[in-house]
Formats: sequence, structure tokens, C-alpha cells
Amino acid sequence: MGSNYANSATSPHHRNIIEDPFTQRANADCEPADPANTVTDRLNILLRNGGDGFILRLCPNQIYLIHAPILFANRNQEISTLGYPTGDDRAILFVDGPVSNGEGHTTAVDGTCANCGGIKLRNVQVIVMFVS
Repeated sequence: MGSNYANSATSPHHRNIIEDPFTQRANADCEPADPANTVTDRLNILLRNGGDGFILRLCPNQIYLIHAPILFANRNQEISTLGYPTGDDRAILFVDGPVSNGEGHTTAVDGTCANCGGIKLRNVQVIVMFVS
């Protein structure tokens, strides 16, 4: 009956499901990390279109492989892990951008826009990998 889960009695906290990962989410309350090849664009589009006070909720225990900085776009926006967990349950932004002239992208989140007062990054881990 419209449920994303194979058994509608199954808790949404159990990830038994998903028929099409491109159109359905493991948890409707957070933006999934997969498909990884579109995650950077998806997160940036959500922030750009989200308006003032928008909260971008990342899913706990997921790794977001980002290929460019995530850009705050409006006042009082927030990027956080759903439920504000601490420790290893926090979502991970894994910085893995293009390399040119021996340098890769090292900025995970950029809050320098002209309208970016009051922005928040909460309960998220950031990993930047340097390969020499």
C-alpha cells in the first residue's frame, strides 16, 4: 500500500527494502548518501532551493562521498545528522574531489555566501583524505 518496505509491518529503521534506490529513500526524514555519484549535486540543490531556515538532514551511519564543497545558500540553514547523534553514528562527509595542479579540493562545507548568516553544521563528521 504505497510503503517502501517489502513488509508494511517492518519498522522503517530496518533497511529491508528499497525497490529503486534512485527514487526511494531508506528513511524519508533524511537525504541518503546513495547514489554516491549524485550526492554532491543533490545536497547542493536542496540547500539552494531550501530557503531560509532549511535543515538538510543527513542519515546516521552513512558516508557521503562529496566531489565538491557543499554550499550553504541562505540564512539560518543547517546541515546535521538526523537525530543529532554523537560519536560514530554521525553522518560522514568524505571529501574526495578532483585534483588539478597537484591540489585537490579540501573544503567540505562552504558558508561564505552573502546571505549565509546564522548557518549551522551540527553532529557531522568530516574526513579529508590527502594522497601524495
